[in-house]
Amino acid sequence: MNKPANHSETIHRLGEFDEELISFNKLSRRLSGNIHVSVLHRWAQHGKHGIKLDFVAVERQRRSSVAAVRRFLHRVQARN
Repeated sequence: MNKPANHSETIHRLGEFDEELISFNKLSRRLSGNIHVSVLHRWAQHGKHGIKLDFVAVERQRRSSVAAVRRFLHRVQARN
């Protein structure tokens, strides 16, 4: 996947998959606490190695999916 040009493209990309979008707090817990919520926010805002976590903002709350985190980690690992 290429880096999205803008936020609306990220929304479209997440929307093209049938994924459950959940808050970063719940997502952190769903990942068995292995990834702290602050790390999810950092990956979404600043990224890692130029790659950002796909997310959407819903009522001032960031949401993403387990699959999006897996894709992000795969892209970061492939870059190394």
